[in-house]
Amino acid sequence: TQYAAFFGSSDHLNIKSMVNNADIIFKGIDDSSEVTALTLDMSDNGKATFSDDVIVGDDLGLTTDSSVIYFGTHSEVALTHIHNYGLRLTNALSSANATVLLQMKSEEDIIAADDVIASIEMAAGDSDGTDAATIAAGIHAVAEGAFTASANPTKLVFTTGVSESAALTTASATHKMTLSSAGLLTIADDFMIKDGGTIGVASTNDAITISSAGIVTFKDDIIIKDGGTIGSASATDAITIASSGDVTLTGASGNIVFDKS
Repeated sequence: TQYAAFFGSSDHLNIKSMVNNADIIFKGIDDSSEVTALTLDMSDNGKATFSDDVIVGDDLGLTTDSSVIYFGTHSEVALTHIHNYGLRLTNALSSANATVLLQMKSEEDIIAADDVIASIEMAAGDSDGTDAATIAAGIHAVAEGAFTASANPTKLVFTTGVSESAALTTASATHKMTLSSAGLLTIADDFMIKDGGTIGVASTNDAITISSAGIVTFKDDIIIKDGGTIGSASATDAITIASSGDVTLTGASGNIVFDKS
């Protein structure tokens, strides 16, 4: 049986596996032990499987600044090295809706409530170690309930470290902000806007204005529930407004005091 052929074609050296669907396997000796360094799967278009790290060039990896790895039949998607900083993902297509997509997909067969589907986590390599070197922040997609053929309820959870790991897989991670599948935004602490900033709705974006002194101005009516109260820190129910519109002062004296000035 002929297993392989070495031949030239257009001045190129060709190495060919001659048995149908037979892999090309590169082996060697590592400290007296045989290892399979690389397997080329001929039944899967030559898919390459390496037994350890893949390094292009020397120990620094891709050896030139702005090095590029291309993907796709027409090399339309590229991953480019940004000198001293990181990587850029580019879609070279110029047609309409030629978006850049980075998809993180879990192949877990059954998604139940509170399962973490995917996470983006950020960490530093601080030499102080412990908290300084653990996950400092994260954005996580978490299932709100079981996934079915007609439902995939998912919330986004934002975590940031204070004196704990922000990895959602650790019990100490605090949910600092959560965006539910229904669009409900929940934050763990105060909500702050700029001096003179506004809060509103789509039709009236400046319905509420808060000055730098903390004075709140409403652009239209203030309506509270039937029997609702208005008060202060020491007397939260100082004023009660009934469904009939009757106003009751519930303070100890029940007085209305006018400032003569």
